[in-house]
Amino acid sequence: MPVPADANQPQHPITHFTQPRALEFKALPGFFRQYEASPADPDVWLLPPALGRVAQSWEAFWAEVERTRAQIGNDGKVGVLILQRHGEGIHNVAEQKYGKEAWDSYYSKLPMYRDAALTTYGVEQMQEMSKEMKKEIVTGLGMPSTILSSPLSRCLNTTRIIWENITESYAEDAGGAHRKSFPQVPHVWENLREEYGVHTCDERRSRTELQTLFPSYNFTDLKVDDDPFWTPNEREPLSHVDERVRDAFGHMFSLKQVGESTGRGFISVVCHGGIVESAIRITGHPDFCVLPGGLLPMVVVAQYVN
Repeated sequence: MPVPADANQPQHPITHFTQPRALEFKALPGFFRQYEASPADPDVWLLPPALGRVAQSWEAFWAEVERTRAQIGNDGKVGVLILQRHGEGIHNVAEQKYGKEAWDSYYSKLPMYRDAALTTYGVEQMQEMSKEMKKEIVTGLGMPSTILSSPLSRCLNTTRIIWENITESYAEDAGGAHRKSFPQVPHVWENLREEYGVHTCDERRSRTELQTLFPSYNFTDLKVDDDPFWTPNEREPLSHVDERVRDAFGHMFSLKQVGESTGRGFISVVCHGGIVESAIRITGHPDFCVLPGGLLPMVVVAQYVN
């Protein structure tokens, strides 16, 4: 990370992925109910049937994805993303208990909420989500081609709870050997972390500590051992959150697995409410409230800007 020219002027660097040209992203309608959801449609907000799929089956869903890819051709890439917000954390409970004003002004700054953990209910939420994902996988969704996570512990644990046992269960259903592992090694990206600064719940642990706690994960994207971004005095601007989420999307769409004409793998992105909100802004997806433990699936087209 470059040394700030003025230590009194907080910096907001980004873990950049180098792209030859700028990309723009657009969420596509017609694939998931969340795109046209309303408050009068409550069953779509947390864990909807078939993840909110519009098509009658996953076979029909993937056929429509492949038709869309054919229409886009070489002008862009079409990817399927499942943005999973972490399960309920102790900080979510505290904000609800004390109210937003008291949380922001006092409680959010307390050491007890540093890198906030999941609650017991948050763990139970993710166990249910894992069962739902397994059901959709075996009925045609297929396995993820990539699993990505924020480096904050509540997301790393959410990733573990949802995905660690699915390969084992999937293999048993398919008559395969009994094994327990991730379907893919989860990759931890700095740019997927929550809006940082001031709130202790959004300060990450050192890479060394995280590698000890989560030895099966790939932490190579964390370039610095200690958290290089969090400060107690300034909250990250939303414009900067959007900039780094846009960079993360550019990285996702550079992956070989994304956009292949016959590829059925989706990208699982385990992140935060603030990152989901940013993804909505940069893709033009209609506003959608993702509660702790909820998800937002998207079909997104990425195209180069001339």
